[in-house]
Amino acid sequence: MKLKLYIVSLFVMLMVNPVFMAGQGINISSGIYVKMTGGALVLHGNWTNNGSYGDTNSIIILNGNTTQYIGGNGSTEFDDMTIDNSSGVRATGNFTVDEILNLSSANPSAFLGTLD
Repeated sequence: MKLKLYIVSLFVMLMVNPVFMAGQGINISSGIYVKMTGGALVLHGNWTNNGSYGDTNSIIILNGNTTQYIGGNGSTEFDDMTIDNSSGVRATGNFTVDEILNLSSANPSAFLGTLD
């Protein structure tokens, strides 16, 4: 069974030291703020943020087997990110990686966008 997480209520979600796997993707709706503190999120699907997301001492691991997309019009600030997807990851919006960006896939050139 694949899991797709939709965060749609008007609340603040705080995740502390989780290890969470999302099979189909993450979708944060407008007006939602999600903050992850510690832990890891293993994502096999797409990341869509139309709200606000931030994390501290956390890692997002993108390791799907098809092209994954990071998008939405919300503010997305990752602490650490690992891209381990030979099909690549494409950004359809702006996001920030504050600490470590690990391009461990066999095809890191599939990561489209600008690295500053």
